Amino acid sequence: MEDASVTSENTSKSGPVEAAEPQPAAAVEQRLIDQLVDRAQAEGLQLTGEGGLLQQLTRRLLESALEGEMTDHLGYDRQDSNLRTRLRRPGEP
Repeated sequence: MEDASVTSENTSKSGPVEAAEPQPAAAVEQRLIDQLVDRAQAEGLQLTGEGGLLQQLTRRLLESALEGEMTDHLGYDRQDSNLRTRLRRPGEP
């Protein structure tokens, strides 16, 4: 089965992007959801089931939330290479 991921790279429409007037957050969120669903359906991606849009969104949401929890718990971002260097024990490479 081909991975037909819906990403920010392949969900934007081509052409110049015009500055939009500020809108309430709920309206923007609903518009983004509608765009994702429309794009998934246009590309033949299932909305539910194995490899579907819902599964992909759920995975990304959980990964992001868990990463945030770990950052809060540890007190630093795990990808902060400077902090890793400073936390090494003396004599470690």
